[in-house]
Amino acid sequence: HDYNLPYGPWGMEVEASTLPLHRGLLEEPQVSMFCTSRHHLDFVRRFSEGRVRAELCYCADYGYFDGTETPGGEAFVDGSCVTFISPCPAKGLPIVLRLAAMLPAARFLCVSTSWTKTLHEVQLRAHPNIEVVPGTDDIDSLYRRTAVLLMPSLWAESFGLVAVEAQLRGLPVVSTDACGLSEANFLPELRVPDVPLVHDSRTREMLRGVTGRRGH
Repeated sequence: HDYNLPYGPWGMEVEASTLPLHRGLLEEPQVSMFCTSRHHLDFVRRFSEGRVRAELCYCADYGYFDGTETPGGEAFVDGSCVTFISPCPAKGLPIVLRLAAMLPAARFLCVSTSWTKTLHEVQLRAHPNIEVVPGTDDIDSLYRRTAVLLMPSLWAESFGLVAVEAQLRGLPVVSTDACGLSEANFLPELRVPDVPLVHDSRTREMLRGVTGRRGH
């Protein structure tokens, strides 16, 4: 699902002492690694130098092999909110704060998760048109309130599961056009190009003075 791998520059929780063990497990000839996007697949193949048998499988994500119910044919058309999940700098919090200030008539629904810190909630609640709610396993209760899902990520997303979930329910998604989000958001006209990816995927810190326009 993400970059916590014994290869490449972006592993956030990788310990040096475990690298040989984890590499050995992934490089077993009978093991296949499912990657949630072609971007993620290319990342694994590049940094493992071809030693991992990696396969593209878009549904290889949280709980999607657990036999849970899949979305039905119902489209959610009555929502009125611009929904933003996991408010934090990496996911585009500065962009959402600016949009809320520019569009006072729009209603924003911001869903806190483990990515969201108290400081982020304080920043959001300073805007009268932003409602902050906790995350929930009943994701449809949030999507029913949604008119459009916003995913203005400022880091290299390996995929974008909530983008796919929202679109399966008939909801439009406006996102950054980079890395895995380019595949998760099906409509090119709703993908915003050339957004600088200024968040370090390893340290989870904002970078200063970055001139690069796109993550690879």
